[in-house]
Amino acid sequence: VKGVEIHVKTAGQWRSDRPVLLLAHGFGASVFSWDRIMEPLAEQTFVIAWDRPGFGLTERPLKWGKWNPYSPVAQQDIALALMDHFNVQQAVAVGHSAGGRVAARLSIDHPDSIIGLVLIGPAIWPGDRQSSSLGWLLALPQVDRLGPWFVRRISESGTETMKMAWHDPGKLDEATVAGYRKPLGVNHWDRGLWNFTRAARNRLPVYDELHELRIPVAVMTGDDDRLVATASSRELSRSLTAAGVNVKESVFESCGHVPQEECPNETLEALTDYLSEFR
Repeated sequence: VKGVEIHVKTAGQWRSDRPVLLLAHGFGASVFSWDRIMEPLAEQTFVIAWDRPGFGLTERPLKWGKWNPYSPVAQQDIALALMDHFNVQQAVAVGHSAGGRVAARLSIDHPDSIIGLVLIGPAIWPGDRQSSSLGWLLALPQVDRLGPWFVRRISESGTETMKMAWHDPGKLDEATVAGYRKPLGVNHWDRGLWNFTRAARNRLPVYDELHELRIPVAVMTGDDDRLVATASSRELSRSLTAAGVNVKESVFESCGHVPQEECPNETLEALTDYLSEFR
């Protein structure tokens, strides 16, 4: 896409009674985070998942022109380019955590292309305009040089963050940890993550604009989400419902921030129920 190699995973076949699904992963994740539900979803419809720039196995360019591949706008451009590539005219956008912002903005800015929205543990809150008070600091050359070192230090504590994301960290096996750490072997992974962090300060608000949607929305959360509080997801659901948005809320018992991994059966059941609206 515009010269950047995007790592994409697809599964399933198109069906007339089911919309195509676009899966946008969260911060620090990749297409790997959808592994436990992607094949079962493929029995119902065509599914597209991709690694957003800065994550997974997607290329980390170090130079670019006016189009910054790490920017919030580029996140949408890539999703739309994937739809064009696979000849998809309309789809349901599914976003987990910070990927919920990508899915939400797609729904807001491209209503002709996105006919449904699924938010799983969405990192979306009232007054969610990113503070620009530190923008000047992130732009300093000396901070830019230290940025990759900073994200490498964060990666060293990544396993602890993963444990926080699970209601029962005992279910976090070695294969899962290895799946999350695999992208750390990609060229310039640290520089790419830092470039994403810098670009993210220019993200657009989505909370208030979501209330204007007139497409079916599903909000899903674990009852023990310690990264994006369960109460925040439930409040978003209530607020959208009060604004007249058609919302299906699902709260999974004994589940943390990554329901698609820790509670895949419950997540699949909720997704199947939601997709039944499109028959």
